[in-house]
Amino acid sequence: MKWYIITTCLLTFYGFLKEFRPTEPYLYDYQLNVQNISDSDLNNKIYPWWTYSYMIFLVPVFFFVDVLLYKVVLIFESICYIGTWLLIIFGKSIESQILMQVIYGGASATEIAYFAYIYSYFDERYYRKLTIASRVSINLGKCVSYFFAQFIIQHNPFGYNILNYTSLGSLILALIFVIFLPNIDWKRLRDNIEKHNKDIYIESYKDYVIYKIKSTWKLIKQLLQNQSIYVWSLWWILATCGNFQIGNYIQPLWASAKDYSTSENNYNGLVEAICPLLFDTIFQLLSQSS
Repeated sequence: MKWYIITTCLLTFYGFLKEFRPTEPYLYDYQLNVQNISDSDLNNKIYPWWTYSYMIFLVPVFFFVDVLLYKVVLIFESICYIGTWLLIIFGKSIESQILMQVIYGGASATEIAYFAYIYSYFDERYYRKLTIASRVSINLGKCVSYFFAQFIIQHNPFGYNILNYTSLGSLILALIFVIFLPNIDWKRLRDNIEKHNKDIYIESYKDYVIYKIKSTWKLIKQLLQNQSIYVWSLWWILATCGNFQIGNYIQPLWASAKDYSTSENNYNGLVEAICPLLFDTIFQLLSQSS
C-alpha cells in the first residue's frame, strides 16, 4: 500500500509538472517579437506541423504503448517536451521551429500512456479516484501556469524568457519524477490477460508482444467493421484536428488587438487559464453526481 501511495503522488506531480508550461499562451508573441519570425511564416510554414505530426505519431503510440510497458513512453513524452522547449529557447530559424512543432506533436500524442500506466499499475477499485486525481493535476498544472504567465507579462510585457526557462525547468522536474515511477512487469499484464482469457497462454515477453500486436490489429479491424465506431472515429479525428488548429491560430487573432509596447489588452494567460479551470469544475461536479 505504501508504494501505491508513493506512485500516486509521483503520477499526480508528474501530471502537474508536465503541463506547467507558461510559455504556451504567449508562444506566438515570443516567436513574432523575439525570434522575429513573420506572421505569414508562423501561420503557413510552422504551425500546421503540430497537427500533422500529432496524427502520425498516434499510430505507433497506439500500437506500441502496451508493448513498451508505458513507462518508456512516458519518458519519451518528457524528453520530447524538453526538446521542444530547448528549440523554443535556442532555435532561431524557421526550420528549427518546424522541428519544434514536430517534436511537440510527438509529445502530445503520447498522453495516452499517462492514463494507460494508471489503469495497468493500480487495482480496478482505484480507477475512479485516480482518474479524478490525474485529470485535476493536469488541468491544475495548465491553470496555474497560465495564471503565472499572465502575472509575468502583466508586470513585464517582454518577460518571455522567464516563461521559457520556467517551462523548461518544470519539464526537467517532470522527467525526474517519471524516472522514479516503478516499472510495470509484463508478467503482471500477462496474468491479467490469462485471467480473462482462459485459452491464452503467454510464456515469454516475446509471446506477450506478439499477442498485443495481434490483438490490437484484430481490434482495429473489428472497429472498422462497426459503422457507428467508424463514424465516431472520423468525427473524433476532425474534431481533434479542428481543436488543434484553433489552438494554433487563436493567438495570431488575439495579437491583432494588442499593443505590444504595454501590457494592456494582453490577456492570453488569463483567457487560457479559465478554460482548464472551467473544465476541472465541470469534471468535479459530474464525478460527484455519478
